[in-house]
Amino acid sequence: MIRARIASVIARKREEGIKITQAEIAEKMGVSPQQMSAWVTGKKVPRLETAFELAHIIGCKVDELYERIPN
Repeated sequence: MIRARIASVIARKREEGIKITQAEIAEKMGVSPQQMSAWVTGKKVPRLETAFELAHIIGCKVDELYERIPN
């Protein structure tokens, strides 16, 4: 099972000094704030293509956005 860790990655990036809001990320990605919120809260998991774009915007590796949970 795969779980998104988007909220923790965004929080860590903010601690590192990157100043970007969920709304700004959503706008840059061309998605609704509601969609971004669903990814951040873990209600939905972004597709791989979308995750690459998100990683580029916030300055992380794609694998940082996900966590594998053993069965």
